[in-house]
Amino acid sequence: MIYFNQPLINKNFLKDVNKVLKINKSLNYNFFQKTLKSIVKEKFNFKNVLFTNSCTSGLEITALLLKHIKQRGNIVMPSYNYPTTASSFIRAGFDIKFIDIEGNNLMPSFDQYKRAINKNTVALLVTHYAGLSVEYLDKIKSFCKRKNFFLIEDSAQGLDSYHNGRPLGSFGDFSSFSFHETKNIHSVTGGMLIIKNKKNYKFAKLILDRGTDRSKVISGRKNKYEWVTIGSAFNMTEIQAAMLYNQIKNLKKIKLKRKKIYNYYIKNFKKYDLLNKFYFNNINNDKNYHCLYIIFKKNIRNLAINFLKKKKIETYVGYSPLHNSFFYKKIKNINLIKTEVISNRVLRLPMHYYLKQKDIETICKNLKFFFQKLKIEH
Repeated sequence: MIYFNQPLINKNFLKDVNKVLKINKSLNYNFFQKTLKSIVKEKFNFKNVLFTNSCTSGLEITALLLKHIKQRGNIVMPSYNYPTTASSFIRAGFDIKFIDIEGNNLMPSFDQYKRAINKNTVALLVTHYAGLSVEYLDKIKSFCKRKNFFLIEDSAQGLDSYHNGRPLGSFGDFSSFSFHETKNIHSVTGGMLIIKNKKNYKFAKLILDRGTDRSKVISGRKNKYEWVTIGSAFNMTEIQAAMLYNQIKNLKKIKLKRKKIYNYYIKNFKKYDLLNKFYFNNINNDKNYHCLYIIFKKNIRNLAINFLKKKKIETYVGYSPLHNSFFYKKIKNINLIKTEVISNRVLRLPMHYYLKQKDIETICKNLKFFFQKLKIEH
């Protein structure tokens, strides 16, 4: 079986986890989290960093922060998105304005954001799908500053990708990353939230720590902590941080391996005459090689999934449009044509550290067989 994903793991992960388990202290003594914070600050120049138990938690902290600042309003975001990107803000009392994608990049245009804003808009949210970015990040950042909107980056798939020399996650007022096991580096599940403003960062720490000022007790500034705001158990565990530690130190090596995998796919697309059969995302050196997706010219995606499954090749679709979901249709009915059409044609191919060249050849060979079979049947 050629799996869509195999989580990265090695013996060094286990060594670091065992260090946590052997220390005669609380499992949340935070050595690895402090070390991780130093690494990401140095590597990416991120200023205010919080490690969370998921990317979703980072977005929920962001939503609670915005509620504290703005109380209510709407958040503009693409419908082609992960469900909790939207639900994080809905549960905090915000309205969601979904917008259409521009095309095969699976992200909206700048004009679509501008057309969606109104007097109640609080923030614009950009999603860096597949570790890629929109080309107007600098422009939308300036636009938000001029309009007094917050800019939020859903950087779940964006760690170690860059735009004009700056890392994704450094443009927004809030940026949330994922360390889920499907990502380039992982802590099984985990996340990281970057906050630009120091005052907002301090308040976010209260939300992260179950809505309490417990950190003041730990630092010796208070004798006992108390409940000060709405929060939850959003924090990353020290075991998760220990798993992540070795990977983030080897991020360059991991990225290089994924780049080789991507380039070997492209080589075999040429070899098996697939270049004109579908669109595929172009990745250059400033991106992280997180994902390789293809978009079929016709609605044959599900046929391809079933064909490849019989050949023991596991593939996955992309996002399902949130505006067409059972939940959102109870709120509002809208049509976003490009999102609806293109999302049904997206197929993500296996892309992970352990993928072998012979696996890629098998995948591409069977994609060619699929198109040959399709031609005979039609």
